Amino acid sequence: MESAEKTKDSRLARQLIVALPIELERDDWLLLLRGFIQMECVNKGMCADFATHDPDGHNPHAHIMVTMRPLDAHGKWQSKTQKEYLCRKADEERGFTAQEFLQAKEDGWEKQYKYRSAAGVSAWLTPTQAAREPGWERCSKQPKAAKFGRQNPLCARWNSPEQLLDWREAWADAVNRALEEKQQSARVTHLSHAALGLDEQPTVHEGSQARSLELQGIKADRCELNRQIHADNKLLRELKAQLAKLPKVVENTVALCSSFLPPQNSTLELRIRFSRRMLMLFINSVLPCGQSSPSNENGRYTAKAVLMIRQFRLRKKS
Repeated sequence: MESAEKTKDSRLARQLIVALPIELERDDWLLLLRGFIQMECVNKGMCADFATHDPDGHNPHAHIMVTMRPLDAHGKWQSKTQKEYLCRKADEERGFTAQEFLQAKEDGWEKQYKYRSAAGVSAWLTPTQAAREPGWERCSKQPKAAKFGRQNPLCARWNSPEQLLDWREAWADAVNRALEEKQQSARVTHLSHAALGLDEQPTVHEGSQARSLELQGIKADRCELNRQIHADNKLLRELKAQLAKLPKVVENTVALCSSFLPPQNSTLELRIRFSRRMLMLFINSVLPCGQSSPSNENGRYTAKAVLMIRQFRLRKKS
């Protein structure tokens, strides 16, 4: 691979990091990894190698290294990109690779080269154009070409975001099949919280360095962020639980209020006093526990609310 890469910024390989399920044994991990690599990497033309890390710790995972360029039928490395020459025929310009140009030049396509006129003006011209206009002198041996060339279709696919999503989904499916074969109830997914329709915030990857700092008694930023996310998610679940009780509380409150409505011939002052007390009773009944005399978890009214009801009944009788 190193012999095929010539530039100083070449990428020699790509690394995939996958989490290994703790429900499986080491032999199961190796079988799972080999099957995934064969199906998703080797069968697509890549050479691959892998290594497992932290098999006895809290974070078993594997590093998969795959090549960046494919092999041809003769076992030679293919090019990641091919030079694309910008050729011209009449007023049309089109790009061709070296192999495509062999056929294109028979159809009248010509490469363009840089020419300079006697006045010092530079322009890209074909040899035919330069011959028709005297005074132009060719000043470069390199033909006009696209800046980045044409990427190998296989390399373009391997470098695409769609390939990354395919790898994530394929690994999740492979892990779930392995767990099902071992009769384990745990399952994994490659989808994000947003894709799953979850309101809770996802945690961030902490890493070994952050965990090491925590063991030394030093608060790591990533661990502190995860603690805050766990606290926020817990509060969100509690609020949802309280909102789930609200319809029942409202139903009980409305039913109770309707059973103690004052008679039609009561005075205006009595009606206003009743409305105020019923409003306070309703507000107290829907508040969470510990806030200004709420209803309890069973939907019943607290001691303060019951006392208000009894006082109203006594006044009504008198």
